[in-house]
Amino acid sequence: MTHEHYRTWEAHDRHRLIDVMTSGGVAPEVAARDAQRAQRALLPDGPSTPGMAFHRLLHHGTSVGTLWLRLDGAPRPEADAWVYAVEVGAEHRGNGHGRTLMRAAENVCLLAGRRALGLNVHTGNTPARALYASLGFRPAEHVLTKPLL
Repeated sequence: MTHEHYRTWEAHDRHRLIDVMTSGGVAPEVAARDAQRAQRALLPDGPSTPGMAFHRLLHHGTSVGTLWLRLDGAPRPEADAWVYAVEVGAEHRGNGHGRTLMRAAENVCLLAGRRALGLNVHTGNTPARALYASLGFRPAEHVLTKPLL
């Protein structure tokens, strides 16, 4: 992923995170602040942040998906590498691109000497959950939340 592609990806990822938070009941202004804070904390040097890997998947010259991978640790003890984001454009879904991105993540991790890859998936994301299960991912934790009004 070039620096130019990274800037576009970063803005898109921040909006995606804001949408996830606001759908969970977080106020839009709080979600925007927290999303920007999270990106700055995890990616202080952008795409050059040590331990992070960014990839774009091209299919016949068209960008169809992106992958953000952490190779120097994970937020959960069960894994030593972590997929922070994998996304295939809506118009390109259902063509195996998510599987290709996840296989690429596995290969990058193996080449880096990592042996356990983790990720989070939202309960309602049935296609992603099915993909991850078909790739051998198994639940490690079940977290519940409730917005307090």
